[in-house]
Amino acid sequence: MDSPESPLYPGNLTLEQRLERLHNQSIAYISHMASILETSLSRNKSKKIDPEWIRSPVASNRNYFMAVVSIGTFGPPQISYRSSYMLLDTGSDLLWTQCENCKHCFTQASPLYPYTHSKSFKYLPCNQHPMCYPGKCLHDKCTYKMTYVGSAEAEGYLAKERFTFNSDTAGTETVELVFGCGFNQKNFGFSKYNPNPITGILGLGNGPRSFVKQLGNRAQGLMSYCIPPWGGNQGSSTFLRFGQDAQFSRGQQIRTTPLIRGPLSETHYYVELLDISVAGRRLNYPPGSFGFKIDGKGGTILDTGAPLVTIRRDLYTTFKLAVADYFAPLGEPREAMYGFDICYSTDVLESTLPTITFHFRSANLEVKSEVFIKFRHCVCLGVGPHDFDTFAVLIGNIAQSNNRFVYNVNAYSLSFAKEECKPGS
Repeated sequence: MDSPESPLYPGNLTLEQRLERLHNQSIAYISHMASILETSLSRNKSKKIDPEWIRSPVASNRNYFMAVVSIGTFGPPQISYRSSYMLLDTGSDLLWTQCENCKHCFTQASPLYPYTHSKSFKYLPCNQHPMCYPGKCLHDKCTYKMTYVGSAEAEGYLAKERFTFNSDTAGTETVELVFGCGFNQKNFGFSKYNPNPITGILGLGNGPRSFVKQLGNRAQGLMSYCIPPWGGNQGSSTFLRFGQDAQFSRGQQIRTTPLIRGPLSETHYYVELLDISVAGRRLNYPPGSFGFKIDGKGGTILDTGAPLVTIRRDLYTTFKLAVADYFAPLGEPREAMYGFDICYSTDVLESTLPTITFHFRSANLEVKSEVFIKFRHCVCLGVGPHDFDTFAVLIGNIAQSNNRFVYNVNAYSLSFAKEECKPGS
C-alpha cells in the first residue's frame, strides 16, 4: 500500500510514519477480529470438472493485497463488463462492491457499479437460497451486513451476477456468483487515499459464501497465492490461482499441515501450532498452549488481511525473552519504536537475523529477514503482543511472504513451500 507505484500510495509519508500507521492498522485488525470471535462465542452459547483455470491478478502492496475483479454484462457501446480492485481478505467470506445510488459510500476512483444496467444482475429472493440467512430480508430481497476493522460496516442486498476472470490460456472465464451490492458502507479508511481504487472486498475465508466455495468444481476446493516480501516488487502483480492451477513447481520442498475447524468461526483458517523456535532453539511451550480452550477460545489463525504476527501476551513474554537472549551478544535493544516492541540498531547485519520457526502439526514454517522491518536507525521485528483471549496467535502476511500457500478446503489441509514471489507467480 505504501509503494509509489501502488494505487493505494498515501503520499509523502516518511518510512517511520508509514510503519507506525501499519502498526496501528494491525492493532485495529486484531481488535476487530477478537470482537467478531467474542460475538460468535455469545451466539453459540445461546444455541443448543476440468475447465480452463481461473486466475485473478493481485496487486501486491506493502501490507495489503488487491485482486482485479470484473463484474456484469453490458452491451455496446459500453465495455462488456466493469473491472475494479477488491481487497483480498481470508478472514471474511463475502464478495461485495459498492453500487449506484448507495446511501452511504466511501470515495472510490471508479464509478459506482451500475447494477441496474447489467443484463445478468438478479436479486437473491428472500428465503429461497441457502446463502440467504433466515431473518435477513427486506422488501422480499435477501440482505447482508458485514463488519470489519475500525468499526467499518457494509450493508446491502445479495444478488447473482456474472463475473469474468483471466484464464491460463490468456483468455477469460465467466462464472455466476452470489455477491453483495453495497448500499450502506461506513467507517472504511479507503477514502483517505486519493485516488482510491478500492470498490469492495473479496472474501476468501472458509464460510459458505466464500469465493473459493462458490467456484465449486471450477476450483476443486483449491486456492493458492504467493505474497512478495515487504519492500520488494511493490505494486507488481502476482496471481490468485484456483483448481489445478493452484500447484507447486517441481523440486519444491512441500510441507503440509491440517486445517482446524474453529469452534467460534467457520470463516477463519486455523492451524495447529505446537511450538516456536528462535534461531533453531525450541522455546518448549507447554502442550496445548496455542490450542483451543474448553470455551472455544484460543487457536492459531493464518490471515492475509493482517499485516503482522501477534501472540497473546502471556505467551509472547517467552518469545520476547528468547529474542533478547539471541541478540544479547550483538548489543542492547533499543526502546520500542513506532509501536514495535522489539527493535535493534541498524548495525545488526541481515546475515545475523535469527530464523523464526512456527512448528505446526507435521510442518514447519520458517521465516527470517522477511519478518524484520527496517527503519533508518533501527530494525524491528514484525511480531508483537495482543491482549485478547479469543485467539492465541495470528500469523499475518509478513510471515507468509516468499512462500507459496495452497489451501485445500475439501481435504481441509494447508500446504506451503519456499518460493520467490516475483511478478507473475
